[in-house]
Amino acid sequence: MSQTWTSDSFAAGHVAQTDLQNMENNFLALQSAFSGAVAPAGAVAGQIWHDTANNLLKCYYGAGWITIFDLANVLVALATNCSRSVIAGTLLTGGGALTGNVTLNHDSHTGEVTGSGALTVAADVITPAKCSHGGLAVVNDFTHATQAGTGFTDTLLYKIKCPSGPTVLRFYCRAKKGSSGTNCNAKANVTGIAVGSSIGLGNSYAWYDCGTINMAGATPGTIYDLTLQLATANASFPAEVQGFSVWWE
Repeated sequence: MSQTWTSDSFAAGHVAQTDLQNMENNFLALQSAFSGAVAPAGAVAGQIWHDTANNLLKCYYGAGWITIFDLANVLVALATNCSRSVIAGTLLTGGGALTGNVTLNHDSHTGEVTGSGALTVAADVITPAKCSHGGLAVVNDFTHATQAGTGFTDTLLYKIKCPSGPTVLRFYCRAKKGSSGTNCNAKANVTGIAVGSSIGLGNSYAWYDCGTINMAGATPGTIYDLTLQLATANASFPAEVQGFSVWWE
């Protein structure tokens, strides 16, 4: 591209074709940022030059050229970087001045959570005491039509391990009445401990709070049978269950 710049490109007595050519050269030089392998002659302060030999964009500041952008790597030139640093915080290493790529590394985790890349949570460390509000929720998501008699019948069996600390277990179930709209009720039972409150089910699937069970008499670390008990006014139209969950309080 043109690096030629003619300041006196028009004056009385000039050959018109010559002046028009000079103007065209001036526009080509501006369009290409004076692209060329060597610096353009007669540079003035503020002039931009695309140094094609090094693929750099430079600016003339009156006493020389300064690189302002590395076109080959699409990076701001190192000479114009801000003089700041990345400081590694607690358990981080690396960092440094912002004159290139900065890498931060964290120490390998130890104890209950291990690993330097992907993290692994040790078994049996997620306890009720470490969960939000001291609770532990276990949710099952399935479709199950249960055939219950006219009295409460153990329908779904689940194993729970009594933790130390929480002494109350709250039970939820997602269920609905049978297809005929016959009245259906649900409640929870922990074998050998207590039975929760009876809850009437509606016509469409919804989560129902089946009340709490006092686990004060349970032995921490012991595994108990937890059952969802259902009752319907008509055994031909059983309640339908999609899931249930427990929550320690």
